[in-house]
Amino acid sequence: MIQNIEKTALLSEYVNLLTAEMEPEVADQKMQDFKTQIDLTERKQQKLFSEKIVKRDFKMIIISDKKKKKKKKNKK
Repeated sequence: MIQNIEKTALLSEYVNLLTAEMEPEVADQKMQDFKTQIDLTERKQQKLFSEKIVKRDFKMIIISDKKKKKKKKNKK
């Protein structure tokens, strides 16, 4: 779904540039810049998402370890 939104945004931006009577070469360069910005934003979002997953997994491991210790303690 994100890719469809990205493609729509790119196409819309390109049409806007061409209707502004910009030279095709300039429009192409601006589109490359725009696409680069989108790619960088995607990478940043993926990194943030990955960091959240790591934090969540780490918390789960800690909670699991605490439960195991508590069980062990209760068995004694």
